[in-house]
Amino acid sequence: MTTKIRRGQPRFNQGFSIVEMAVVMTVIMVLLSVMLRSVNVQVNDAKVKRTFKEMISIAQAVVRFYQEKGAWPADLEELKPDFIDVNIGLNPFQVRYVVTADAGLVKVSTDLPKGKIQGNFWGPMVEVEDEGSTEKVTIAIRDNLNSTDWLEYEKKYTYKS
Repeated sequence: MTTKIRRGQPRFNQGFSIVEMAVVMTVIMVLLSVMLRSVNVQVNDAKVKRTFKEMISIAQAVVRFYQEKGAWPADLEELKPDFIDVNIGLNPFQVRYVVTADAGLVKVSTDLPKGKIQGNFWGPMVEVEDEGSTEKVTIAIRDNLNSTDWLEYEKKYTYKS
């Protein structure tokens, strides 16, 4: 088949077929889905790391409170604003922190969505308890901040039947 081109008229290309466009769109969608999943994993990892940092800050603030006042704080509100940031109260997943302190051991716990804890990026004693759709994460430090005992790494998984 021959195409006649008249003098003075521009020649138009055929363009892309619908199949070629579909292939390009499929490749773009696959790349975007891989990128978005990667970004989501990084955001969740950052939230978990922030949760652990806040838990350590809360535990250290409770110990400082005890050392200065001679008594354990009743709740997190009693620590604000002198010992911890006023914005600390909920973890990045919008769940409250729970503090228990007695006999020289301070424990801070919170619930995280199941499967969010990956890797070994925490330092203090950590306990992870499976609670169905969530995991209860607890860290513990001794009431002596000068001691390096609280930097020991321990991770335990406890599963309820």
